[in-house]
Amino acid sequence: MENKKVALIILDGFGMTAEQKGNAVFQSKTPTLNSIFSQTSPLLLGASSEQVGLPFGEVGNSEVGHLTLGAGRVIEQDFTQINNKIEDKTFFSNKIFLEVLAHIKKNNSNLHIVGLLTESGVHAHLSHLFALLDLAKQNQIDKVYLHLFTDGRDSPEKSAKIYFEKLQRKINEIGVGKIVTVCGRFFGMDRDKNWDRTKEAYELITMLKGERVNDVFEAIAKNYQDKRNDENIEPFVLPDAQPFTNGDGLIIFNFRSDRAIQIAQALTSNDFKGFSRKLAENFKAVIFTEYNYDIDAQVAFTCFDLFDKNKNPLNNCLAEVISGRGLSQLHAAETEKFAHITYFFNGSKREEFKGEERLIVPSAKVKTFDLKPEMSASELADKFIQLVIAKKHQFLALNFANPDMVGHSGNLPATIRAIEIIDQQIKKIYEKLKGEYEFIITSDHGNADELMMENGQISKEHSVNPVPYLYFSEIDLQKMVSNEIKLEVASNDPSGILADIAPTILSLMGITKPEEMTGESLV
Repeated sequence: MENKKVALIILDGFGMTAEQKGNAVFQSKTPTLNSIFSQTSPLLLGASSEQVGLPFGEVGNSEVGHLTLGAGRVIEQDFTQINNKIEDKTFFSNKIFLEVLAHIKKNNSNLHIVGLLTESGVHAHLSHLFALLDLAKQNQIDKVYLHLFTDGRDSPEKSAKIYFEKLQRKINEIGVGKIVTVCGRFFGMDRDKNWDRTKEAYELITMLKGERVNDVFEAIAKNYQDKRNDENIEPFVLPDAQPFTNGDGLIIFNFRSDRAIQIAQALTSNDFKGFSRKLAENFKAVIFTEYNYDIDAQVAFTCFDLFDKNKNPLNNCLAEVISGRGLSQLHAAETEKFAHITYFFNGSKREEFKGEERLIVPSAKVKTFDLKPEMSASELADKFIQLVIAKKHQFLALNFANPDMVGHSGNLPATIRAIEIIDQQIKKIYEKLKGEYEFIITSDHGNADELMMENGQISKEHSVNPVPYLYFSEIDLQKMVSNEIKLEVASNDPSGILADIAPTILSLMGITKPEEMTGESLV
């Protein structure tokens, strides 16, 4: 195949289902995408569960999706590997955990466990917290304090009560663990340098700054009465709480890095500049996986050894192969998804490859993106076009965050608007770059396609639905096609997976895929 230049456009959170209820993808007016659907041979790609290296039935997410898109192979993800270690019992002999427990015994101090209380499996999982409690029990650590972030974003917006009930039953069963502080992930898991939010979570954990309450369930109910869901629960402190302080041990059990970095830095880093604070002394900290930032903590599960070519399952990712051929590339996104189109897409490598240029456009500073469903899409598209025309890179990777970020609000009208705005940007990009590039449009996982659960409740979570694959070079955008075309496509069975995208791009560019890529070209 002749060498072609390729533009990959990722519509984040854009899944496909024939179910119309709560489906912003179907309900949005998308003349550009409808034209493309009708004039190409659209396919559906699996983007969840084992198809992206997650446990059966587990929804996909942006980190895993972009990693798989860029790697061209299915990687057994951290979540799956940690589950396996719990099952085969090696979790309980992990030397990093045992070292922090030995530190606690030596100093007669406390163990503090920090993380997201959820069963979503996107950032953390309740079963991992249970395993840590069992570990403490087995090692006679009885002073165990839990500092928890409520979810409501990757799980139903008012599901915290269910998780706290399960957790309290576990605590009562084994006699270890005490829930001491709680706040919504809005505070504890910010990733956009809203340091005021991180500071509230930090001061809750280290200074017990929060509303004093007597009962976790009453406190949650009060937040609901005040029109706050789980994601936004205000910080509160329960009786007999102990703060994380000098001599203590700390375990942060979120396995996904992006939303754990800021709180981990605040709690552990010597070189921290987010806000003024006094760092605890003589503490020992553990994070579940490699967050790859300035965090003074040991890593419990080094599932990938990125610095050993013989042990790194992400060698020869798409960006690396393109760079190795002496070709240039551009990766672009707004702030909310910039790490995904760079770090994760590039096989968990933070530095640019030779010939790689990056474009980041700031995301709006709003509490939730349904308040600004357009986000920064238009500015991103304009700057992207300008750079491409000026530099003429051989490969382009562009992420539009709107369907996912607005979809997480659960606001159907706003998510419909978000998708319609993205449709306009696709048209703009195509009209400026047609004739110069082959285009592939796909997604990393579902979300905007399923904003309502079967019981009629709002869903803010990702979906297990497949995502589209659209390949084209010439399209007549004047041809008007009804929205029914999306339902027709969504009614098909998936015929590929996300790992097929990288081999497809290499095939179009006339590059032989490396042996590490197990995905198959779709052209």
